[in-house]
Amino acid sequence: ETLFLEKREFKTEIDMLIHSYNNVICRLKKSMEQSVELQMNEQRMEFRMLQAQINPHFLYNTFNLISSIAGMNGIDSICKITVSISEMFRYSIQENLIVQLQDELREINNYVTIQTIRFKDRLYADFDVEEEVLKVPIPIFLLQPLVENAVHHGLNGEGGNIEIKVFEQEDEIIFIVSDDGVGMSDEKIEDILAGRTVTGKSGFGLYSLIQRIRLTYGIENPVIIQSEVGVGTEIIVTIKKIKMEK
Repeated sequence: ETLFLEKREFKTEIDMLIHSYNNVICRLKKSMEQSVELQMNEQRMEFRMLQAQINPHFLYNTFNLISSIAGMNGIDSICKITVSISEMFRYSIQENLIVQLQDELREINNYVTIQTIRFKDRLYADFDVEEEVLKVPIPIFLLQPLVENAVHHGLNGEGGNIEIKVFEQEDEIIFIVSDDGVGMSDEKIEDILAGRTVTGKSGFGLYSLIQRIRLTYGIENPVIIQSEVGVGTEIIVTIKKIKMEK
């Protein structure tokens, strides 16, 4: 039980001892409350982590089930889409933030497969990748925003051609994603590179990518955008060829 003194003036040593006792009790009580709150937060975090483990695997298995049923019924398009989605989903929930280039290309191929079916074969993607760079470590989802931007904003939902080039140049790896779509004005390019875009609209994914490369490799201007309205867009990304730990 906590003892209280009305005044802070200590007339005797007993008064001082009581005041010290009260301070210890208050601190102990506060410490216990903080400990309980910390334990509750840890339990909430563990529960959310458990949810994150259950839901993705459930969805992944569901996609595989749909693919199997579609395959047995001869529905090739649904089979291809669900296989691609399940592979993309598994790729997105992995713990590694650094992957080999060939893994990222496999992810891009799954994405293109889905979009090709969506555009009813009006979308064509050409991959030109040097074999020497296939196992180069890169940040996960380095290429994906470039290809997605080309499909949704470059081709503007009308279909067209996309070319993906990756090659080694001295101590750097160069990525080039080009399309023959609607193109961009110089003003829009400046806005994208400066981050003057709205979340969810064209350019936000590109600017986020620029920030990631700056933080990862220390390159101030890693992205070059060359575009002409009505002709198409070419995006060039440069990273350093370095050995990175997973």
